[in-house]
Amino acid sequence: MRELAKVLYRKSQRFIENGEYEKATVYLLNAIKEDPDYIDAYLDLAYCYAMMDDFEEAEYYCDLALERGKKQVDVLLMLAFVYHRFELFDEEIDALNRVLDLGVDGEVLLDVFLNLGNAHYEKNEINKAIAYYKKVISMDPESVEALVNLGNAYFANEEFSKSIEAYKMALQLDPEDSNIYSNLGVAYIELGDKKEAIKYLNQSIRLDPFNESAHYNLGILYAMNDESDKAIEQYNKLLELGSEMAPTLLKILDLKEQFTYDHLY
Repeated sequence: MRELAKVLYRKSQRFIENGEYEKATVYLLNAIKEDPDYIDAYLDLAYCYAMMDDFEEAEYYCDLALERGKKQVDVLLMLAFVYHRFELFDEEIDALNRVLDLGVDGEVLLDVFLNLGNAHYEKNEINKAIAYYKKVISMDPESVEALVNLGNAYFANEEFSKSIEAYKMALQLDPEDSNIYSNLGVAYIELGDKKEAIKYLNQSIRLDPFNESAHYNLGILYAMNDESDKAIEQYNKLLELGSEMAPTLLKILDLKEQFTYDHLY
């Protein structure tokens, strides 16, 4: 029976890789029918149902896996993922703290701290988020994701100089990331340094001509500098990309005297 369960499970993986989650569930359900203790099948069922926006089924299969008492860390991490996807951040934090109570270390501990930071960020508990991101960075100074998230948290806290510092540290590790350059550009806007902002936004676009946020914010800067032709060029770029930001930028171009940086993305 267990061998058949493994065969069924392997078949499900191809569908998951292709995003065919409903088809994957058929094989996974048959796998746990053959082997009721096949925890990986329960976890993948929870994942598939979460990706199909079915919270009740996703949580149900996590609960079934927890009842079996095996792979508790993996099950709780999946449960945290489900809660995060459905924006149940208090529940996510509780699940992650239960993982910590199990005494995890290494990569798992880094992931838990990072996800705790993200959950607190989503709850607008920015100082708590910063503390967790710093924990990750103290353990892994080369975590680009933690550095970028730290920069975002400082930005949300209106600590723009610290935000820039974190983004630049991330750039040293990943100098080809268009989004980090875009974030830097926006942070420099908040500091009132338009020259640096334009430099970083242009670099973002050079790396990724499809970066809508960079085009949008560059258009705003040009509008505020009374460089209408350049601002309109960014508007046209957004139109070419089919961006929903294009009408917003056009409205700002028409009403630039009333503009505040609250319009930044």
